[in-house]
Amino acid sequence: MNHMVTDFSVEQSRYHVETVQQYEAWRDASDQMRSLVGTMSWKEVRERQYLVRSIGRGNRQTSLGPRSPRTEAIFEKFWADKNAAVMRLRAVEARLADIARFNKALRLGRVPAEVSAVLTVLSRKGVLGKNVHVVGTTALYAYEFMAAAFLEPGLLATSDLDILFDPRRRQRLSLCVAGVAPVRLLDLIREADSSYQIVERRPYSARNNDGFLVDLIKCPPRNPLRRSEATVLEGDWQAAEIMDLKWLLNAPKIQVVAIGSDGYPVPISVPDPRAFAIYKLWLSRDPLREPAKRTRDAEQAFALAELIHRRLPNYPFDPRCLQMFPEQVRQGIEVTLNPLWSASED
Repeated sequence: MNHMVTDFSVEQSRYHVETVQQYEAWRDASDQMRSLVGTMSWKEVRERQYLVRSIGRGNRQTSLGPRSPRTEAIFEKFWADKNAAVMRLRAVEARLADIARFNKALRLGRVPAEVSAVLTVLSRKGVLGKNVHVVGTTALYAYEFMAAAFLEPGLLATSDLDILFDPRRRQRLSLCVAGVAPVRLLDLIREADSSYQIVERRPYSARNNDGFLVDLIKCPPRNPLRRSEATVLEGDWQAAEIMDLKWLLNAPKIQVVAIGSDGYPVPISVPDPRAFAIYKLWLSRDPLREPAKRTRDAEQAFALAELIHRRLPNYPFDPRCLQMFPEQVRQGIEVTLNPLWSASED
């Protein structure tokens, strides 16, 4: 199978690089703003002034001590740092807005708006890349930007987003997001679009008013006789258990900055592209899978393998790098991808 792979133009490559750089600057500025959350002021108690730090919606106050040269220095530094951080964040956001206009003009905006909104929220909450990863067709957008090349548009068309949930990280998610009480994943995607609701008879799917689906999936328990229980973080949104997802769960993960349809950066966490290509090819050979899906799986697998071969030589199809797959799976894939495999070893 031969698939069209279109390299980024010089201008597209330039603006993608700058988008990534500005996104990293925005993330650093946002982190600094979070460290300076709340306010700091003087509060008089019994005719004596105390330095008070106020944080959160409840305006929780913490005394930093009576007024003195030390607390006055703390007060001055806090407000100087906060004002500088605000100015820095505004400057980066203004630059991102400018870049977004160029990205749209250059047709770099690939990731659909619904996907961008969800992934942006999950990233800002510290969940993406730690507790959840992107699999399914949407992952191809990340591989495009890794390779600085476009795949055929038809290969990326989809009306859903598959999120791989790692239940091993549920405690970290609780600490990362909750602050006061555990936060459910469904609550997070509702920050992107409040219309998301669990689909009746499909408790692993959430649908918004436009019909876009977000599917939550995970690996079944190691012991097949033991039923997996929904975590607090899943809540009513119960992840569907899919066999052999452990191959993607155990594959190395890569953080990619893609570009959304609005021209703004979109963070995506995906499995190693080779693992994804092999998994898709394996799916295409599942006799129990719908024929139309099997055909699409094969097309995506070969297109991604070609993209890797042409544009990502640092990801060779070397069996030693793909130990997360059983030997019989790797051997079967080796025969199918033999031309690409052989070329990568020369």
